[in-house]
Amino acid sequence: MTRTERAWTAVAALLGSGMVVAGVLRMRTGTVSFGWFAYTPLSETVYAPSPTPWRLGAVLVVAGALLLGGAAGFALGRRRRGGSTAG
Repeated sequence: MTRTERAWTAVAALLGSGMVVAGVLRMRTGTVSFGWFAYTPLSETVYAPSPTPWRLGAVLVVAGALLLGGAAGFALGRRRRGGSTAG
């Protein structure tokens, strides 16, 4: 594997790892149920928090895992084979 291929594989692995960690943290924090925007004063509308942060976290985890898998597969597929001779 050339130097640039190794560098791009490392970048993809780091980016994928970061996406997985960010997704897990995003899924754990959830929505905020307090503060000014948590209720609508003087109206009949009931506030229901959106599940969007959880979905965003799941998308980040899946995309990061795919990126990690692709980087690992590329690195394993491009390894040099040495030491054994066929024949």
